[in-house]
Amino acid sequence: GCTDASACNYNPYTTEDDGSCFYPEGSISIFDIQYTPDQGEYCYESVHDQECWTTSGTVTAKNPIYSNFYIQDESSNSYAGIYVHGYSATLPNLGQNITLTATVNEYYSLTQLIDGASFSVNSSGASVEPTDISTGNLANGCSAAGESVESMLVRINNVVVTTTSNEFGEWYVSDGSGSVM
Repeated sequence: GCTDASACNYNPYTTEDDGSCFYPEGSISIFDIQYTPDQGEYCYESVHDQECWTTSGTVTAKNPIYSNFYIQDESSNSYAGIYVHGYSATLPNLGQNITLTATVNEYYSLTQLIDGASFSVNSSGASVEPTDISTGNLANGCSAAGESVESMLVRINNVVVTTTSNEFGEWYVSDGSGSVM
């Protein structure tokens, strides 16, 4: 494995470097990772898919069971969030603004960062204000409006559950502008 902590494929559990290390292309904003005007074959997939980059954001949510979390760049009000999947080191804390290096990956049109193994803390105690949206922003499947808030901390007010839970624990809600799962 790769023993260089600055490499994209750093493995903190390996003891011998095998020469497989590869390095980031540079620093880029979450907006620049996420934004594309082209819907493409699937749903607004990043032009940086399978590239390794360094980016920064504030941790807005963490999975209590798995090593996944979300970060958001507070300097933008769209295309500002990204999901970090399968993180291989100690997770950052909510409210920490971090810089990390990872590989951009599209997973069923969800842009995510994978293979991240280390981060640096820029600051702590930050809170990100949710972006107010309507269910209609998300109701039509793949849409520019929905894509612009992918992985961002959002808030939808006055929702009503419109269906009962299915076998996967999913249900639909609506605020009157369209139902969404």
